[in-house]
Parts: sequence; C-alpha cells; structure tokens
Amino acid sequence: MLTTYLGIAIIITVLILIFFYSGQTFNIGLVIYIISAISVISGGTLTAFNNGKTLTAILFFMGALAIFVTFGLKWFSPGSVFAKTPVSWPPTINTCPDYLVHYVRNNNGAKENTCIDLIGVSKNGGLTVFPKDALTGTNSSLLPTYT
Repeated sequence: MLTTYLGIAIIITVLILIFFYSGQTFNIGLVIYIISAISVISGGTLTAFNNGKTLTAILFFMGALAIFVTFGLKWFSPGSVFAKTPVSWPPTINTCPDYLVHYVRNNNGAKENTCIDLIGVSKNGGLTVFPKDALTGTNSSLLPTYT
C-alpha cells in the first residue's frame, strides 16, 4: 500500500520537474519534500477513507495540504535557506578523483582543465589546499593536471 502512494508521488514529481524545471537549476531538497508531501497526504487521506472515516479524511487532507504548502513556501521561497541550489542540474561529469574539484585555470591566456583540493585531502603533503583568494594559480602542486 505504501509503495503505491510512493509510486504515485514519484510519478507526479517527475511530471512537475519535466514541465517546470527543464534547463534550470535543480533543488533535490525540494523534490524530496514534494515526494514526501504527496505520499503523506495521499496515504493518510486514503487510509482514512478506507476505514470509513470520510470526515476525518477530508479534514486530514485539508490540514496536511495547508501545513505542507505553508512550510514549503517558507523553506523553498527565494532567499530562504533551502532554496539555494548547491549544484546545477544535470551534474557535470569529470574525471577528478574523489574530493577534488574541477577548475578551469587560465594559464598564460590558455584555458586548462585541472583538479584542485579545497578541503585538504592529501595528508602526506603531495597536494596542498587551493587558497580561497587565488583566482588563477601557477603552482602545479595546487592544480594537478585534469586527465
């Protein structure tokens, strides 16, 4: 029964994303919130209807819908904490190793794809942390070659 509600929620969410988010940034938190909201609202309402409690089902539907819409607007409206999309969608695929970030370096006018370390992965000193204030780097230990 729960898988049916979850399947319906996923299908509705995919349709919403196809129509409204094509070519734009993608917030996975909002998608998880929509799937959860549809699952809870439809699951609770249908469970109450199946138990013969029509008034309870109607009140649950209206109350749960109001709560999810209120908190959805509060959490995902522009300027809120959860509205900021951490990455663009679809994600870019590169060959940087784990925990290294793709960075396009301007090397004497030529653009060069490199990988940089932003969090200090290397413990043996083979790769140093890329300084936050550096816009272009020339030290090859900071910018290993992108393969």
